[in-house]
Amino acid sequence: MHHNNVGQRYCAKCGKTGGLLICDGCQLTFCSRHAAVHRQELTYQLESIMQEHSVLQQNIERSSNEYFHLQKIDKWEKESIRKIKIAAETARADLRQLIDKPKRQLARISRDIAYDLNSSMKIDNFSENDLMRWIKKLNDLRLEIKSSYSIELIEDQRFPIYPITVT
Repeated sequence: MHHNNVGQRYCAKCGKTGGLLICDGCQLTFCSRHAAVHRQELTYQLESIMQEHSVLQQNIERSSNEYFHLQKIDKWEKESIRKIKIAAETARADLRQLIDKPKRQLARISRDIAYDLNSSMKIDNFSENDLMRWIKKLNDLRLEIKSSYSIELIEDQRFPIYPITVT
């Protein structure tokens, strides 16, 4: 506010003409007593605006729900990892089952061949026909080993782990 001595001006509140000040904001003229009252009214308005801002600031903090959303993402991550671990354990068990049965059968066949070979060698009782038969058995065993362990791992696209997105 500044002091004005020029022209006939009156206080906007009481109508006095002496010691007048003009408010730079509203351009009204006030006596010194009412200039202080006007200034106090402006201070109250500013405090009210500051309170409103504080409430809005709190609303910003509360409405973002950052903690809640972060917890939800963490839960999704843990649940996805749990599902993956279960699927991996199931796949491992299936793989062991697919490998163990043929492995036992192949080990039995190999033991039988080894027994025949060692027995025949010990008693020195074998001929070319026996040699050809054992070579065929070894070749058959070799082919059986290759075919028994030709396992393919397939990712089932029907059961994806769904990603979480933020929108």
